[in-house]
Amino acid sequence: MNSQFYFINAFTKEKFKGNPAAIVFLREKRSEEWMKYLAKELNQPITAFISKENGNNYQLRWFTPTKEIDLCGHGTLGAAHILWSEGFSSSESTINFYTQSGLLQTELFEQQIILKFNLKESTQTEVTEKLKRVIDFHIKDAAWAEDRYILELENHDMVHNVMPNLDAIRELEGPGIIITSRGLDKYDFVSRYFAPKIGINEDYVT
Repeated sequence: MNSQFYFINAFTKEKFKGNPAAIVFLREKRSEEWMKYLAKELNQPITAFISKENGNNYQLRWFTPTKEIDLCGHGTLGAAHILWSEGFSSSESTINFYTQSGLLQTELFEQQIILKFNLKESTQTEVTEKLKRVIDFHIKDAAWAEDRYILELENHDMVHNVMPNLDAIRELEGPGIIITSRGLDKYDFVSRYFAPKIGINEDYVT
């Protein structure tokens, strides 16, 4: 098969930690069905497919084991890392990714990858009985962030100890939910993300 495969762990300096992703560099056109089947077989939280257009311009698509999604942060980070580290793209130039969420740009600055994403607006919303079924702790506040709920809890211990009701999450609008609270010491906040509807019961880092 005329494609190259890579496995990366994002957001970590330790082996076998962080958020894993498969990165596939396509050297020929592949169908959406082919990408879906490969993502299912690789069975990673995200499989990112890159195809070159010209210069530092690329098409980028992301698939979970069950479906294609519109945006993935660590999949984008992994794609940029592979393009630069493997010499596919010049480290002197911004990489332009053309995606279902529009143009995403990444830059390399002093060995750090900078991602430029559009801001998601959020609005406060009522803590409904449907939301209360999702987790086994009191919800301090709730917001709707364009396509998913953010639930704020009282403290970081609650966030760490939550046992989510995955069936209840599947019944909500959007691909998944974020739970969060203020952090301690050097951390501004802590969060967890659950997306069973798209084949990811819990994302490792997002």
